[in-house]
Amino acid sequence: MNTVYNSASRLSQETSYYVYTMWAALLFSALFAVYRGDWITVFVSILTLALSMYALHMSRKVGLRVPSSLLTATIFFIYFSLFWGEVYNYYERFWWWDVLLHAWSAIGFGLIGAITLIFIFRRNKVVASPFMISVFAFSFSLAIGALWEIVEFGLDIFLGWNLQKSGLFDTMGDLIVDTGGALIGAGAAYVYLRWNVRTFFASLMREVFDENISLP
Repeated sequence: MNTVYNSASRLSQETSYYVYTMWAALLFSALFAVYRGDWITVFVSILTLALSMYALHMSRKVGLRVPSSLLTATIFFIYFSLFWGEVYNYYERFWWWDVLLHAWSAIGFGLIGAITLIFIFRRNKVVASPFMISVFAFSFSLAIGALWEIVEFGLDIFLGWNLQKSGLFDTMGDLIVDTGGALIGAGAAYVYLRWNVRTFFASLMREVFDENISLP
């Protein structure tokens, strides 16, 4: 038991180190951008910092214990998509950057959708089949992907950004990748709930359940 506790504590400390280092880099970037008069970088740096801090705040506020690995992945996703994607122009330099992040987010939201529904049903003592939970997870992930395309469109129109690049082709490509990622996330949830098969993605679900075993 002590070994498990020490390992978890060490992982939490490493996670804090990585996250705090990232926050320090963002703050330095924002201050340096102010000195250069690069207001786009200032905006993106502050937005990335604020969203990542908000993710940490919400994980503590909602009463769920979010595993450090999942929380770190969420914060770094915000960092990679906003800061590296826009400030370092990775979306233009690497064609696969946008595809990777859309797939990553779709898989993650698929798992989050399944976990959320399971906790809701558990609290209200409602039984649902693995198939129905997976359908909800898939739909939830795809809805988030579609909502993000609307956000990209709004930023392009009102802030003069160029997130959608080639317009319809880029949007449809993103939605196709979102669909594939949602299928992977929902499929991993179904396989785990139906047959208790421990895939990499299912292990994240198991970690969430273990961290919140005392919840009703």
